[in-house]
Amino acid sequence: MVDDLRRKFETDQFEFSKHAVDQSIRRHISVQEVREAIVNGETIEEYPDDKYWPGYLIYGRTAEGRPLHVQCSHPARPLVKIVTLYEPDPARWIDLRERRPKWVRWRYKLLAWNASWTVGLFLLFRWANRKTTRKGIGAARARMRDFRPSRRPGR
Repeated sequence: MVDDLRRKFETDQFEFSKHAVDQSIRRHISVQEVREAIVNGETIEEYPDDKYWPGYLIYGRTAEGRPLHVQCSHPARPLVKIVTLYEPDPARWIDLRERRPKWVRWRYKLLAWNASWTVGLFLLFRWANRKTTRKGIGAARARMRDFRPSRRPGR
């Protein structure tokens, strides 16, 4: 199957869907990079009951080593249609080949949110503490009070 896809791509018997064109422009993925990813790629998922036609998800690397996922139709069609293409997110993929469970993906998002929240709090405290010289923590707390939402309206 991958050999058939490679042959189709080497002989320019493929086309991009409108969505794939939009994604390639947005993500700065060239046609040459797609060719390289398919020629060096491997099938990681099959979609036999896809909405319009059976398809495959191909994982491959470009000549520069950029990882790409390309979802395309079955090579039995006269022109292989590229449905979508993207650079895989390591938080969603194990070794860029196997999907992570959803709870693991949420853990990655939570860790990223927690890290950014902590950095933001640190920067806010540092800003509030910027001109305190020997006044102690009380002056910093007084300035930070301006950023706390009041518990009672009008206060």
